[in-house]
Amino acid sequence: MAQFAFSKGSWGTPESYAAVLLIEGTARHLGIAGEPVIHDRMIDRTRLAKLALPLAAVAPARLQEAARAAWLDLFGEPSVPIVDRM
Repeated sequence: MAQFAFSKGSWGTPESYAAVLLIEGTARHLGIAGEPVIHDRMIDRTRLAKLALPLAAVAPARLQEAARAAWLDLFGEPSVPIVDRM
């Protein structure tokens, strides 16, 4: 997901903004402080890295729980798992 926010070629796409929102929200739920990643109408990759690098070190279960909490903040209801039943 983070590739959309880090890649200048993806900037301005819905995916890039979704990535920033999820990274910022997940980091916030894990107590990782940082400045807003989007400013001056651009994605600041330095600020993004200050959030994304610590996230990469978080245990998967904690990361998933923080991402669920960020989703709940954004949408007001739990995410729905997508399951391949084949």
